[in-house]
Amino acid sequence: MNRTGLIVVLVVAAVAGLVLGLFPELDLQISQWFFVSDTRLFLITQVGIKNAVWVLLARDATMWVVAALAAPAVVALIGKLVFPRAAMVIPPRAAIYLLLTLVLAPGVMANGVLKDHWGRSRPIDVSAFAGTERFVPWWDPRGDCPQNCSFVS
Repeated sequence: MNRTGLIVVLVVAAVAGLVLGLFPELDLQISQWFFVSDTRLFLITQVGIKNAVWVLLARDATMWVVAALAAPAVVALIGKLVFPRAAMVIPPRAAIYLLLTLVLAPGVMANGVLKDHWGRSRPIDVSAFAGTERFVPWWDPRGDCPQNCSFVS
């Protein structure tokens, strides 16, 4: 990615964070589009997650995409261990950086730190959607959720 692309991505992320930080009710309004008030369930829950084959396929596809992104780095490092004199296709620092990022960001940071220590309730648990917990904005970690919570991602 060139510098202009990076700046565009950072500006879009900053604007989205600022808008949702200043107007947290947008979070509830957008979630409302997927909530069926007659059944008091979200669309996926109403259909049943096991019956929503496309949701399961999409989830599996994202895991395969991440695996495909990590595979060249793993192959390059294993190749270097097996053939130490051969030149690496990917610079070693880049391969290690990619793998550490994939391990630390989703593995340690999201699952190990944020989910259990960020008390923001998931939409299904909020009183606006027939739950019992109160809504808190994305930036506020002081929600009612005890574990496996929603978090700023």
